[in-house]
Amino acid sequence: MEKILEEYKAYIENKIVSPWKDFYFSKKTGIRIASIRMLENRIKLSPNEGNYKVYIIENAEMMQIQAANAFLKTLEEPPQDTVIILTTSKPNSLLPTILSRCQKIPFNSIPREIIEQELMEKKYLEKIQAKILARLANGNMAKALSLAEEGKIESQEMTTDFLNIIISENELKFIDLSNQLKSVKTKALLKEIISNLIIWVSDLSYFKNFPSQIVNLDKTDILETLFTRNPKVEDYTSELIDFLEDMQRKIDGNVNQQLILIEIYHKMKEIFS
Repeated sequence: MEKILEEYKAYIENKIVSPWKDFYFSKKTGIRIASIRMLENRIKLSPNEGNYKVYIIENAEMMQIQAANAFLKTLEEPPQDTVIILTTSKPNSLLPTILSRCQKIPFNSIPREIIEQELMEKKYLEKIQAKILARLANGNMAKALSLAEEGKIESQEMTTDFLNIIISENELKFIDLSNQLKSVKTKALLKEIISNLIIWVSDLSYFKNFPSQIVNLDKTDILETLFTRNPKVEDYTSELIDFLEDMQRKIDGNVNQQLILIEIYHKMKEIFS
C-alpha cells in the first residue's frame, strides 16, 4: 500500500510540473468501484469556495465495468452545484450507458503553426525540429511537448536508421533493430516510429511537386534516394499510409511488435527496392 501511495504522489507531482509527460505505474491500474464510491461521498459535500465543485476523471476509459455501472445514477442526476468532467482519448471504450449520460465536447486540433511557435519559444528548438515535432503531434500540444523532451528524439533517429536499412537492404542491421523493439516497454516507441514513417511517406508524395510541404527538410538526401528508387511513389501513398495506420492499430491490439516491424519492413522493401 505504501508503494502505491508513493507512486500516486509521484503521479500528482508529474501532473503539476509536466502534465504532458507519460507516467507509468508499476502495476496495471484501473478505476475501481471503491474509488467511485469515495468520489460520490465527496460530491455530496458542500463546496468550500465558490458556487461549484468540479471533478475531473482522467482517462475515464479505465473505469472497470462495476465502477462504471455504480457511477451511472450520479452521472444522470449530479447535484446542481457539481460539474463532472470525464476525459478520454478512447470514447469507444466507454460503456454506452456512460456515453448516453454525458454531453460530448470534442477538443479541436491546435494549428501546427501555434505548436511550432510554442516549441521554439518554450523548448528552444530550431525551426526545422519544431516543424517536424509539430507535424508528428498532429494538433496535440501535450504530445508535441512530450516529444520535445530529451530522449524522445530516439524515435526519429530509429526511423532514419530503419529507412537507411531499407535503402542498403542490410538484413543484419534490421534484425538488430527489431531486437530493440521486442519488449512491452517499447510499444509507445514503435508507435512513434510508425507515425514518423507516415510523415516520411507524406513527404515523398510532396517531394516532386510540393517541396515546400516537406517536413523532413534536414533529410532530403534520404527522400531523394527513396524517390529515385520509385518515382511513382505517389501512386502508393494512400495505400501505404492506410497500411501503416493499420499497423498502429495492431499494436494497440497487442499483436507481436517484432512481427509488425517485419511486416512493415517487407512492405517498404517491396516498394523501394
